[in-house]
Amino acid sequence: MKKQRKIPAAVKIIAITLAVLVVCAAGAWLYVFAGCQSAARVLSAPAAYTPVKFRVFGSGASSISAHFTLYDALGTEIAAVERSWNDNSLAFDFIAVRFGEDVIMFPYKIRGGNAESAASGVDLIRYYEQDGSCLMYGALETEEQRALDTLFWYAAHIVPRFPSKHGAVVSLELRNCRTGLEYHIISRSNGSVMLGTE
Repeated sequence: MKKQRKIPAAVKIIAITLAVLVVCAAGAWLYVFAGCQSAARVLSAPAAYTPVKFRVFGSGASSISAHFTLYDALGTEIAAVERSWNDNSLAFDFIAVRFGEDVIMFPYKIRGGNAESAASGVDLIRYYEQDGSCLMYGALETEEQRALDTLFWYAAHIVPRFPSKHGAVVSLELRNCRTGLEYHIISRSNGSVMLGTE
């Protein structure tokens, strides 16, 4: 009769630790998921609104400069970004979050149009947050503001690392924009974005 080999104590500890981590991670995800679903039932996205207006100052073969103004859903200016990029075109990224019928489109980054990843560029998330609250929809009732903050936290902290059917980066290429002309970007509650001029 063969003698059974004992499993080393260190292996048992590692296995138990991994199992606990997996259970904790699953529990945390379920908590976040349930919170976002609840928030989506409370908050309705505007059918369409203009979160961004911009004007290109100059462009060349390897650089482009522009001024972007960010707005909330009520048309109040939140912030302005003006700079140059080492690229010949630009792209504007949104984080689309969907837990109900509406898609909430959070402005995310301005980057060079030829960049292979949204990892580069100007991060816009910080402009939309003040004292832990998201400014994107202007003044809201307390319950709606909490719902927006929950979805904003998910967009800012979860989606860029773990995109899924509930959250993904949506990009709008800003190519062939004429110098000096003001453009606006419209986001819709169906998850689409479009470029227009005034």
